[in-house]
Amino acid sequence: MIWEWSMETEKGQSLIEVIFSITVVVLVITGVVALIVSSVGIKTSGFQRKTASDMAAVVMENLIQKEKTDNKEKENRAKEIVSLLYCLYTTNRIFSYIQYYF
Repeated sequence: MIWEWSMETEKGQSLIEVIFSITVVVLVITGVVALIVSSVGIKTSGFQRKTASDMAAVVMENLIQKEKTDNKEKENRAKEIVSLLYCLYTTNRIFSYIQYYF
C-alpha cells in the first residue's frame, strides 16, 4: 500500500512537471516570436529609411543638375545677348560711318 501511494504521488508530480515544462516552453516561444516580429519591424523601417535616403539623393542630384543646366542656359543666353548687342553696336557704327561719309 505504501508503494501504491508513492506511485500515485509520483504520477501527480509528473503531471505538474509536464504542465510547468509546457508553460516554460510557451513563454520561451512567445519571447522568441516577439523578438522576431520586432526584428522584422526594425528591418522594414531600416529598408524604408534607406529607400527614402536613396530617393532624396536622386532628387538632390537632379536639382543640382538642373541648376547647372539652368546656369549654362543663362550663360548661353547672356553670351547671345552680348553678341547681339555687339552686332547691333558694330552695325550702328557702320551706319554711322556710312551716314557721316556719304
